[in-house]
Parts: sequence; C-alpha cells; structure tokens
Amino acid sequence: LNGIAEQIPADILDERDRLVDELSRYTNVSSVENADGTLGVFVGTGQALVLGVNRNQLTVQQNPQDPERAEILIQQAGNATVNITNQMTGGSLGGLVRFRDEILDESHNALGRVALGIATFFNEQHALGMDLDGDLGGDFFRPIGAPKVLGDDTDVTATYTNVGDLTTHDYQLTFDGTVWQLEDLTTGANVPIVD
Repeated sequence: LNGIAEQIPADILDERDRLVDELSRYTNVSSVENADGTLGVFVGTGQALVLGVNRNQLTVQQNPQDPERAEILIQQAGNATVNITNQMTGGSLGGLVRFRDEILDESHNALGRVALGIATFFNEQHALGMDLDGDLGGDFFRPIGAPKVLGDDTDVTATYTNVGDLTTHDYQLTFDGTVWQLEDLTTGANVPIVD
C-alpha cells in the first residue's frame, strides 16, 4: 500500500478526501481504502457508490406508482437501478427524505382530510337552507372527488361513504392473481377487505 500510495500525488489524495467530505454533507458516507490505493465509497446504510475503479451513479427518478414522488436510485453497471430512498440516512438529503416520509406525507393527508370534512359538512348544511326565491340551497363548495388511486391498474377506483372514517394513512392494494390484499403503509398492518 505504501508503494502505491506514494505514487499518487498528495494534492490528488487531498482532493479525493475533500470530495468524500463534501458528499457527507448530503448523506452518511463511509469509505475504505483498498490495497491498490483506490477508495471504496458507500452512502446511506452501505450502498456502494464507488468500488475500486468502478463507479455507480446516484440518480433521481419519478416513482412509477406516484409520478409526483421522487425516488433516489443507484444506477449500476449495465443500467440496472436499485431504489435506495429508504436507505439514505444522515445529511441534508437523508433529512429531506425523512421529513417527507415522516412529517410531510401525513400532514398533507391530514390537510386533505380536513378540507374534505369541511366541504362535505358545509355542503350538507347549505343544502338544507333556502334562498330568497324559496329554492333549496345546493353545494357551496365543489364536491371533492374520490380518493386518489395510483398504480398500473387504472380500473381500480376508491370511494368513501363516511368522511369521519377516513385516516391520514396511505394504503397499498395488491393482487397476486388469486387474492387481493390491502396494507396500511403507515402501520404495516393488513386491512380486512369487505365485499
């Protein structure tokens, strides 16, 4: 190692260390120096970004089930990609992912639930009243549509019958060819499906 490391100019090694340090501002980074003088660089919870002379590339891509949601991927040799969003920890990038997953998503769902509740209950009361011509009131707020369904199967729809039964959780419905299964993505619990 000493013979190889001595052949690499100190300013190049300093620049390499500076770049690894800069990367650590965005996510957890660990590195291992190899016998040939190369450096293995790992991000998040241990995903390989650089191994010897081979490098992978961090990319951002839209989630195929929710185009409004960005996912962090490592693009490996041969264009294979691995989603590492949930493994990104530490640093500003890890903090943003954690904020989105733990606070922003549920707050967004809670705000939607409040808006839906206010609009529904206000419209119900408004419909009971009469205008100056003796006509019954209609919807004051434009009715909010059905819950948003994301995914490959566009034939699946969702409805609700009671606003009070709505939660702030996201759910995933899967079909294995025989059985439908509904999972609460917040708790990880299976939700009974009632026909």
